[in-house]
Amino acid sequence: MVNKRVYISIRSERGFASLIDLAKGFSPNIEVVDDMTIVFDLSGKETADLKNVVQNIFHQVPHANVSATADMFSSLLLVRFVKGISFFEDLRKLPVESLFENKKFAELMHDWGIFDLGSFADLPHDELVVRFGEIAVENLRKITGEFFRAGNWNVKENEYRWEQNFEKEITNLEPLMFVLSSGIRRIFDRLNNFGLSTQKAEITLFSRKAEKCYEIKTVFPTRNEKLWLKQIMLGLEKDLPEDDISRVELQFEPAKPRSIQSDLFSGFQAEPANLGLVASKIQKLVGDENMGIPQLLDSRRPKPFTLLTDLSLLTERSTEIVPDKTEIAPVFYYRRIPVSVKFFKGQPSTLFMQGRSFRVKNFGGPWRASSNWFEQDSVKRDEWDIEIETGAVYRVVLSQNGEGFIEGGYD
Repeated sequence: MVNKRVYISIRSERGFASLIDLAKGFSPNIEVVDDMTIVFDLSGKETADLKNVVQNIFHQVPHANVSATADMFSSLLLVRFVKGISFFEDLRKLPVESLFENKKFAELMHDWGIFDLGSFADLPHDELVVRFGEIAVENLRKITGEFFRAGNWNVKENEYRWEQNFEKEITNLEPLMFVLSSGIRRIFDRLNNFGLSTQKAEITLFSRKAEKCYEIKTVFPTRNEKLWLKQIMLGLEKDLPEDDISRVELQFEPAKPRSIQSDLFSGFQAEPANLGLVASKIQKLVGDENMGIPQLLDSRRPKPFTLLTDLSLLTERSTEIVPDKTEIAPVFYYRRIPVSVKFFKGQPSTLFMQGRSFRVKNFGGPWRASSNWFEQDSVKRDEWDIEIETGAVYRVVLSQNGEGFIEGGYD
């Protein structure tokens, strides 16, 4: 059995500095909660291994309290009120004073015959909400483990770096990549020990006169050495230092591994590693400014969008890219096609496009669109929304004689 989420809290009134060093041996994600308590993320461990880890921690700090649970809030609450080890224990056994620090509220619960959190959670929910409002709802979620408390990883891990001085200065990229491969392998061995991956690398090249820094990102976390070498090579060869290189520093930022699901019911998708390399090669060919993630602008200018050239934003902004399934809205796409329109009694009746004619089923317009009137390249044009007999809907830009072009359409 593998626990998807595991948080371990340690609370001690003495020897607090040693707790941080102890936690660093298990995870880079560590939070100092107060002057007696720390919590760290230990997700992905086998249950049997996890029990051994908790026992090992307690043997090293026998005067401390240690708790392991599937959510951070429960772990921090148990470590305060349970002596010794608490291993995936239920909050329902804790006294009401542990969650409700307000003495008057605790006294009221005692008057009702409620002395533990389990008895409080068993009270009629509707009556609790009516009597105590949002406080009751929030505390019920805490007791049942539905409350989310994010980690503030304020202890930084600086061990994922490597450096090398060269006895003889390096003059080209090939020997540099050979040396970097050794550094990558050593860093990835340490990342692997913690079950971590990486998505960002910082490389600093030193010469006699100056130093040059590079930031390399991938669109997903990975420990694939060959992929990272190719990405680093593509990044460095764009702008190598003019002087010979005498020293190199390499540092990776740790991240949680990429989740992968492969089964008979999954649709085919191209491997992200291949997509990342192809995108980097195309970017090198056409230029950084000509490839990126399109972002629409609030403008009536033709093709009102800009390009975000940082391709790593594709995963960071995934929640914005995926549409909300509860809202179905038309999507506009840009496609320029020369057309002409025949009018009957002042209304568009036939659309001529790519050697074919289509009957106009419905239309809207015309609208006189203009933008950037204060600049020399201001835009003035008449726009129509035209639906043809096939059901397709286009935005058509026309001159007075009916000649023009399709700017795009609606899906």
